[in-house]
Amino acid sequence: HSTDGTSEIIKSFGKRITIVRPSFHLRMSANWNYAIRSSSKEWILPFSGDDKLSPSCLINLFSKKGLLSDVILLMGATARNDLMTGKITKRAIRSVPAYSDSDLLLKKLICTPLCSFGSFCFLRSSFEAVGGFDESFHLIHDWVFQLKLCALGGFLKTDSVVIEKPVNQDRPELEDKRIPLY
Repeated sequence: HSTDGTSEIIKSFGKRITIVRPSFHLRMSANWNYAIRSSSKEWILPFSGDDKLSPSCLINLFSKKGLLSDVILLMGATARNDLMTGKITKRAIRSVPAYSDSDLLLKKLICTPLCSFGSFCFLRSSFEAVGGFDESFHLIHDWVFQLKLCALGGFLKTDSVVIEKPVNQDRPELEDKRIPLY
């Protein structure tokens, strides 16, 4: 339901990209659930419209996946692009090893989210097993989703940048709302 010409840009890619559109405007997590349930691939990498994927993000995320059969979540680093200063800062997950089992990750996630939305991908079957993103949460639904995934399998991470996120977009109220929720 974008009004900025996004649909026209997507259509210019032809059949390589499919547009799925709910019949009415949905809130963020409901929209993610709708889009993911409308897709058909085994691995899902959701990202927001203002995020920029690293050219090698999928290689970075999947390079070690084949080594372990229980992996259901892949996490990577985020580059934060400060739109006010132009400074780009890499934000990698330092507090967990390259492979984490469910118990270790749960302990780490209880304290704080480990990765930004768009810098992780997950198995479709795990998404379905936990019921998708919890639509009753606002601004922290990705963190709650990752907490639910902890019961299902192992996690791999890379310190390579997966996504570049804009920050300081004249929306400081979002950060002010997130901190008390954590």
